[in-house]
Amino acid sequence: MRPRVLSLLCAVPLGVAALGILPAASSAAPSTQQLTAALLPGLDTATDLGAVPSSTLVRVGVALAHPDTAGEEAYASGVYDPASPLFHRFLTPAAYAQRFGVPAATYQRVVSGITAKGLSVIYSSPSRDYALVRGTAAQVDATFGTKEHRFRLADGTLVRATSTAPTVDSAVSAVLGLDDFQRFHFAATAPKIAAPKQDLCLQGICTGALTPQDLWSIYDLPGGNRGDGQKVAIFGEGQVFDGQPATGVPGNDIIDNLRLFEQTYGLPRVNVRTVLAADDQTATDGTEEWDIDSQAVNGMAPDLAELDYYFGNSLAEADMVPAFDAWANDPQGPLQGNFSVGGCESLNYILGAVAAEGPIYRQLATEGRTLFASTGDTGGSCMIGGPVNINGVGNTVVPQVEWPASSPYVVAVGGTVLYGTDTMPIKRNTEYAWTHTGGGASIMEPAPLWQRQIASKNPLVMPSQCAIHDDGSPVTAKTLCRGVPDVAALSGDVLTNGYTIVDAQTPQGGGTSLASPLWAGMWARVQAASAAGLGLASPALYAAAQDPVKDYRDFFDVRLGSNGQYVARFRTAAQDPTGWDYVSGLGTPDVTNLAQDIAGQVAPTNPGRPAEVPDQVVHPTASCPPAGSMTDQAGDGVGAFGFYPSETGLNVPVNDPAADLTGATIAWDASAQTLTWTDTVSNLSYPAKAAASPVEVEDQFAVGDKTWELRAARAVDGTTTFAFGSYDPASFVETDLAPVTGSFDASTNTITVVLPASTFASASGTSLASGTVLTSLTVLADAYVNEDQNSFTGPDGMDQMTGPCALTLA
Repeated sequence: MRPRVLSLLCAVPLGVAALGILPAASSAAPSTQQLTAALLPGLDTATDLGAVPSSTLVRVGVALAHPDTAGEEAYASGVYDPASPLFHRFLTPAAYAQRFGVPAATYQRVVSGITAKGLSVIYSSPSRDYALVRGTAAQVDATFGTKEHRFRLADGTLVRATSTAPTVDSAVSAVLGLDDFQRFHFAATAPKIAAPKQDLCLQGICTGALTPQDLWSIYDLPGGNRGDGQKVAIFGEGQVFDGQPATGVPGNDIIDNLRLFEQTYGLPRVNVRTVLAADDQTATDGTEEWDIDSQAVNGMAPDLAELDYYFGNSLAEADMVPAFDAWANDPQGPLQGNFSVGGCESLNYILGAVAAEGPIYRQLATEGRTLFASTGDTGGSCMIGGPVNINGVGNTVVPQVEWPASSPYVVAVGGTVLYGTDTMPIKRNTEYAWTHTGGGASIMEPAPLWQRQIASKNPLVMPSQCAIHDDGSPVTAKTLCRGVPDVAALSGDVLTNGYTIVDAQTPQGGGTSLASPLWAGMWARVQAASAAGLGLASPALYAAAQDPVKDYRDFFDVRLGSNGQYVARFRTAAQDPTGWDYVSGLGTPDVTNLAQDIAGQVAPTNPGRPAEVPDQVVHPTASCPPAGSMTDQAGDGVGAFGFYPSETGLNVPVNDPAADLTGATIAWDASAQTLTWTDTVSNLSYPAKAAASPVEVEDQFAVGDKTWELRAARAVDGTTTFAFGSYDPASFVETDLAPVTGSFDASTNTITVVLPASTFASASGTSLASGTVLTSLTVLADAYVNEDQNSFTGPDGMDQMTGPCALTLA
């Protein structure tokens, strides 16, 4: 028995079309199209290394065009126009899906087409505009008419990509994941040595790493409002926590690191909720990034009601869309969120990410939510190929901005270098634009109303015109294009200036990856002062900046610095009355004054912190068809809870096929009054040297607010035990209540456990009957390194599988 991740009550509804319970679509053959833009640029000069193995696992995202884009844009515009009857009439996720979602019949037709050759849907949008599917390269090629090959690009980069454009239903707007090159990339990484605390001073100016309390003073955060009642979303990929008790030492556990940060700086414990829009969360390559995000947000708003992590499988665009979509369709989701990574706008446009993600960001704005995004750390350019994770030294000199910061429905955040005073409390001595902060003009996203208002006063402030429309056609009439950033905050120079964090790699955070979550936390304080939601932050921020009195008290005008392509501009009455420019936007905030001028007061409308609750994990879910089922890819049992050979010192395989889950079914027999749970693994006979491998499988489900568990264990000598018990997610305590029956069948690689309704009733005091709803369906499988004894010590391979739905017993 071991601590594990528990999936608590599900809150985000998936589209039921993916589960096959929508009405059948018309039998008429749909029209098709070939998405030639889906081809990775540069393949004509790349070396074709041949087809990828047909069994290669591939995840592909399919986006559907919205039927009334003009209507959506008009509504989003009216919501932020004080003269419109739609002003601040924000939609709920359900209302958005009903009004602007893709028709169910269209979605069902597309899903039926893309699953006909064996691909399976693992995420489906409630707005019916996106489906993430999984399968082999052979199935992908058969489905889309593609040719998945390996290529060596001109710069030596090895990629998987298709040499043939996909053929899809005419309702499809983009296909993501046909290459493994397109992915969001991390921005600057702080050096592996810590900058000293900002107390190295000379003649009144101090450098070093700033603490949360330092920024409270410098950015004038209100003392009586610390984000009370607000939630903030953080977007990322992979592992949020390792499932093990805290050690008190920073590591790859983001939540443990957050708790250490809170202790270090005397901050209260924030409640945490994780929404996993993924079937695997083993990646740890982004731990430092997510540590910066968590600790920047929490440092700026320590009295948040909740910090919500929306995590996908990887930073591949196909995998990240479900994370954003889960937030947009979460009725309990935060009003503000942060995304600290990005990718080149041009590449994202070419390969369809703009078409897939743009409607989600518009939906968020229509619902009154704000996404803050970093502008990148390669100056006024973007690294398209080669080493995309360059740390503050890359500038291609070709002006280009990053996506999603360039979306008009996102608040783009640039970075500054900030030196404090030697006074108590610390104040700003100097703040200038960081040399590698992202900034510039979009090539295709028109400037929103609030930016056009600035340009109308002086075109020299924001002169860039769009080159193409988002459908790829050239712009013939003059169209002002979106400028980034909107605002700025501390990024440091990632050398001697930054923000103190708790992380295994470095105790210093920097880059625009820091500036963006700082703004998300600070905006939570402004939001907390509002009796009603403020909506997308941009219109309110630009409105304040265009008021000559509010501008001076709400923003510090960053007057110095360049990002290689653009320079900071002085705030002047004639040329630049707001102080906006392509390196720092409107400037850095005075949060107390912003709250007063935007929300009308500074004090929080819902003061006080909520009671502390156990960390929660949520999986986007929907109603299951009568026969509940789950699927999981083979080969991914890689020690999801932090046990690897390098850590145990044992020469054992990381993935044990006997604990590599591939599927599960849950069947209720009303006449026999039994619940039968059948799990399938890759190879229950592994390893050949033993008659049986020591394996334990736990099937978890919740009824109401209590969690139960079925356990099946098989020792090396073949002895099997089956038990039913309760499980406490707060303490990781399992309690066996009764033995049950079951079997291990090596011929079918299945493990079966049968739970009589009478056994459940004796333990729970409630009925297990037709109509009972099982939620938080989760399977955990362990194999063990000790293969010579009948004992279960030292995990070998481990795997986890979560249900795509809640199951109503029929």
